[in-house]
Amino acid sequence: MLEQSDVEFEQRLDLVHGSHLLLPHVSKFGHLLEVPGEERVVFVLPFKGETLLGTTEVRQKIDEPIACSTDESTDLLKLYNHYFEPDRELKDVTRSFAGLRPLLSGSQLASRASSEYRIIR
Repeated sequence: MLEQSDVEFEQRLDLVHGSHLLLPHVSKFGHLLEVPGEERVVFVLPFKGETLLGTTEVRQKIDEPIACSTDESTDLLKLYNHYFEPDRELKDVTRSFAGLRPLLSGSQLASRASSEYRIIR
């Protein structure tokens, strides 16, 4: 990413891709869900009359598309269905979106990448 801009840098960055789904309304409260078998959480939040479910944490390269994959949607829905009823399916997703966060590299797991900042003069 920085290499393409000809900016000199000391710190390596990882691009961490996060995807989100919008589902029918489930609760007026926000929830943090433990992902079984992983050391991370996913949120379920009320959002403009719907439910915002997210996020995934996957490393990616700058030239890869920034979009929620079917695998990510399926994984998020599987987690949601572990905690909530009725079960939701891909057809229940009203919208999906994804974004990238540049994070300081150094951790093997994308979910453990530091979101702290470093200013270099």
